[in-house]
Amino acid sequence: MASTDSTQGSPEQKPHRTPPNYEQYQRRRRKQSSWWIPLAIIGVIVVGMIAVGTVFFMAISDPFEANEIDVKSNTVLSLSASGAVGEVANVNPFAFLSSSGNNGVNLFNTLSAIERAKTDDDIRGIYFRAGGIQAGFSKLVELRDALIDFRSSGKFVYAFIEFANESDYFLATAADSVFMATEGFAEMNGFGSVGMFLEGAFDKIGIDYHVVQFEEYKSAGEMYSRTGYSDEARTQIRDIIDQRYGILLNAISETRGMSRDEAHALMSRGIYTPDSMAAVNFVDGLLSETTLKQRICDRINADLSSVDSLESLRTISLRKYINAPVFADDSKVNEDINIAIIFGSGVIETGEANPSPFGGESVIASETFSDYIRSAREDDDVDAVLIRIDSPGGSATASDVIWHEIVETRKVKPVYCSMSDLAASGGYYIAMACDSIFAHESTITGSIGVIMSVPQMTGLFDKVGVTFDTVLTSRSALFLNPAFPIDSLQEQKLNSIGGAIYNRFLERAAESRNKSYDEMRSLAKGRVWTGRQALEHGLIDGIADFSESIEIVKRSLGVPEGEKVLVSFYPRPQDSFSAFLRMLDIEEEAGMSAEKLAVQYDEFSAASAMGPYREAWKMMPASVQRQFKYMLQLNQLAGSEHAILALPHIPVIE
Repeated sequence: MASTDSTQGSPEQKPHRTPPNYEQYQRRRRKQSSWWIPLAIIGVIVVGMIAVGTVFFMAISDPFEANEIDVKSNTVLSLSASGAVGEVANVNPFAFLSSSGNNGVNLFNTLSAIERAKTDDDIRGIYFRAGGIQAGFSKLVELRDALIDFRSSGKFVYAFIEFANESDYFLATAADSVFMATEGFAEMNGFGSVGMFLEGAFDKIGIDYHVVQFEEYKSAGEMYSRTGYSDEARTQIRDIIDQRYGILLNAISETRGMSRDEAHALMSRGIYTPDSMAAVNFVDGLLSETTLKQRICDRINADLSSVDSLESLRTISLRKYINAPVFADDSKVNEDINIAIIFGSGVIETGEANPSPFGGESVIASETFSDYIRSAREDDDVDAVLIRIDSPGGSATASDVIWHEIVETRKVKPVYCSMSDLAASGGYYIAMACDSIFAHESTITGSIGVIMSVPQMTGLFDKVGVTFDTVLTSRSALFLNPAFPIDSLQEQKLNSIGGAIYNRFLERAAESRNKSYDEMRSLAKGRVWTGRQALEHGLIDGIADFSESIEIVKRSLGVPEGEKVLVSFYPRPQDSFSAFLRMLDIEEEAGMSAEKLAVQYDEFSAASAMGPYREAWKMMPASVQRQFKYMLQLNQLAGSEHAILALPHIPVIE
């Protein structure tokens, strides 16, 4: 029977057949139809990079185009006294993206800006925002004196306090009027110093420090070997505290209409709230910062016509003012005279400086610092050298290297020393090589002595069951090995080494100050002196702050009063963009990853492996953090230096 399938044989219903190479054809077709997509992506990326690059270079060029910074008439210079004020500016490499703040500002250009604003007709006054400053007392006095001198021009200074301690308030007393936020906080309860001592902690884990000090006042090792101050250390600290407290009481008495005894009575009971500050006349009123700025604006408007009046307060930050053309407009510069100013700040160490690109703790590295001195000596255009020291001391070896370099320089041109907050022990060792030494009355100096500290780990090893065996060529092969106790012969050798260093220190100090060995020893013994005491005992040549020291050097070169000269700075001042480029160079040359840079930025955390304890560290008082960092620096020095010329601790007086 015939088939009944109607589709069979019908052309329209024939089975579909795939052409040969059909899939390759489709891929080729899709590829041809979408060729523009990757090109478009590349174009977007290129355009985006150009746009970002344009914005980036606009950002980095704008803050440093001095011609773009115009100081308009009736402007108020805005000073923010917060954070650390150092001899060398701590530059944030990313600050070029912002034109605000005080990044890259140090003591020298702060003082220079206040002095320049005093005679700048466009600057009507200073708005001073106090709170959170970190500076030694001599720097505070210099800043306060500069503000008082500014007021002598007839211009005003208004101070605003939100949170403050004695240091912040001390600066604020330089103002015509002092105002405080209604919800602020003050800590006005007198000065005190807290020392950290680790003997108790070391006892628990079986570590003992063998400390040799020359002589009784050289108490740097006490933090390792005692549980509290020795009588000698307490005497030194008492002298420093009493002097600073007296200066603070004088400032309050002179500016707030009360006697020293009344000010002392108020401080003794403690003042903490804004209401209390106002009630005892420590401030002139409580108001918001916005209200105070409007009040300053109204004061300026009172002297202006209605046409020239200001709608809002016109201010300029310290950093922008320093970069303004008017700041560099010096028509009376004697270009025949050049003074080299070399800044030495921090603990003294051997070797070259290797600063973090993000800043951090400053050090005086012997090779780097000697290079600065040598460069100034070999520069025929430099007529004199001024070394600015802010150091608690450090390595005896490094101090001696720098001493020799200064002595060589004195054969060619005069070398002067200006002491900042600290120029003690190794810092004084450097200073005594100079022709003349000047210090602030509040400088901490002296501390002529040597400290030797050797850890003894035998107790710890006994606790954990560690034992040692030896193969020796002689007994001296184990000299100062912390795994074994120090015997009488080793102790005798240790005393001999330290005594030789101490005697050289005494001999050089005596020769420098034209004293006999016995006279100098009576002033030495590791004792710390204030600048005023140092002058009385002939350890320095005069009392002068930084600005006054520069004037003394100028007079010695025959420069008439009021005439300006050229100045060469070592290290060379660096803006934040230069710091940014230096950071990139470090990363490129050393292969330093972002992670390593971050660790280097937080130096304490990296050094002590804080890790999970970082938040607890942040909660510690700043004075404790600073002392702990200093202890770590000394401990690091002890790893390579057996003799240290250093203060017992960096005095933090609050």
